[in-house]
Amino acid sequence: MPNTKLGLVSVSLFIVFCNDAIFSQEAQDANELIKKVATSYQKLSSYIIEGSLETEVNAQGMHNAMDIPITMAGVVPGKMRMEMKSPMMGFLIVSNGETTWTCFSQLKQYTKKVSAPIKGSTGNTPGGGADIISEYSKLGEKIKDARIVGSDKVEIAGIKRDCYVTQVKGDTLGSSLGVEVVADTLWIEKPTYLILRQVVVTKMAHSPIGVPMDTKVTTKFSTVRINEAVPDTLFAFKPPEEAKEVKEFAIPGMKQNNLVGQMAPDFASKDLNDKEVNLKQYRGKFVLIDFWASWCGPCRNELPTIQKFHKEFRDKGLVVLGVNNEKATVAKEFVKKNDLTFKIFMDDKNTVSDLYGVTALPTVVLIDKDGNVVAQIVGLHSEAELREELKKVGLE
Repeated sequence: MPNTKLGLVSVSLFIVFCNDAIFSQEAQDANELIKKVATSYQKLSSYIIEGSLETEVNAQGMHNAMDIPITMAGVVPGKMRMEMKSPMMGFLIVSNGETTWTCFSQLKQYTKKVSAPIKGSTGNTPGGGADIISEYSKLGEKIKDARIVGSDKVEIAGIKRDCYVTQVKGDTLGSSLGVEVVADTLWIEKPTYLILRQVVVTKMAHSPIGVPMDTKVTTKFSTVRINEAVPDTLFAFKPPEEAKEVKEFAIPGMKQNNLVGQMAPDFASKDLNDKEVNLKQYRGKFVLIDFWASWCGPCRNELPTIQKFHKEFRDKGLVVLGVNNEKATVAKEFVKKNDLTFKIFMDDKNTVSDLYGVTALPTVVLIDKDGNVVAQIVGLHSEAELREELKKVGLE
């Protein structure tokens, strides 16, 4: 008489084995999955993403929970909208590719800069938040270890989507807060490799309130639309009532990317002739670094001035270096067409831009003969304004 129990066990094990084999074949290895996630975000031509940050904080018996709506939209390159409606310090960043506005509704203040957001920038947004799209596009570089722990369905706009549930370790969105990340879990949609949910659990031994603190932040998306038409109305800015324009605002927790007074970070990169050079080799000279792109309107307006400075001051010890994050063929064509004769570094992964905290184009960095940053100028400025900056190193 056949052993029925043994047969059922065998069949069950066979089904489990087949499911696991299919899942493994589908997902391949977890690190490859993370690379596909990064590639998906890097290749986005447009997006509209809405959702919320559900935050739970526990500190010595105290419990606090917040649900913060977030909206992100963009057309690559140049147009971007990011909004976080926090009751404590909500913010809105809008760029139409020519002008970028940053607004804090609670402060009733906003800034306006003739600049465009840099694609793939990992610079922190006001208030200590982060550009989620940029962070996810960098996951391949940031994740040190990944493990697929199962599969799940996440409902978006009434449709249940199949996801890989993946635990990750490394320099992720959670670890950027400067705390111990206990767990960081991603729900990655199978067909698109987009992240539909993220849960980060952290511990902080020494919190700002003086006691240990545990937090859980759940990022949930209710709308995820990619590579389709995005209305221009999303990239228009209307100041809130009673809001006033200011040149700059300094807010606790807001990352300041200005390097003035510090030693300029060294970097090595290849120029348009595929020759590798580094910043240190120009020590003893004045250096002007111009971060630009051919698609950036304010950059195109400013580049003739940068070229003029290159010709006028090169015999007085000024070296002009351009940094471009586009394809080399695109940069070469633009340089040739516009007769730019200063050296251009390629920065397709934004390594140099991240090193200098560049989040908008154009950005000009001026370095003295000792290698110290004398000025860091964001956005389009007139020739007269830039000449005033050159005077700081004695060029006039």
